Amino acid sequence: MIEGFWQAFAAITALAVFFLYLCLHFWRGVDETKRNYQEDVRSMRAKIESTRYVPLMGRLHKNINDAASQSENQPIEEILSRPDFMESIRSISMVLKDIDDINSSYHNMIASCTGCWKGFLGLSFLILSTNFFLFFDNLIPNFEAIVGLFVYTILLHIVFNIIRPFRKYTKSKGLFLQKIEEVLLEIKPKGV
Repeated sequence: MIEGFWQAFAAITALAVFFLYLCLHFWRGVDETKRNYQEDVRSMRAKIESTRYVPLMGRLHKNINDAASQSENQPIEEILSRPDFMESIRSISMVLKDIDDINSSYHNMIASCTGCWKGFLGLSFLILSTNFFLFFDNLIPNFEAIVGLFVYTILLHIVFNIIRPFRKYTKSKGLFLQKIEEVLLEIKPKGV
């Protein structure tokens, strides 16, 4: 055993416990994020559908019926391909895109937060497993090189499994909140 084994063992274990705490914090953060924003997603979807989607679909349906009554032999596909209907179809597709953007940014936010807690869980086990190397330091040839490689693995894990998901989380949360603001401005009644 290396000199100061128990101090190193205690320090490594404390560090692993700290990262387990962070894992638990992010795990709770996933539930909290779901609770905080799930209702926002539902209400925004309902607002978009009631204020923009339903009126556009109603107008399009009325225009199609009017056009069909004027030219009875023409199929619906030809009526919809007319230039005067393209604007309505484009508006409806933009509304559906807004709904999809809100849903996808919400799910990206949840997935990134989940990635963070999984990253901290993996990191705590990686750090805790360094205690294994401390037990067998005199049996392992090139002990310093193996420990150096292990530390390098831990650093790569931090970059790819913690920092990257956290950056994705903050980015997707910002996009989600920005999209909600945009939609609220679009559906805000005129003159308010």
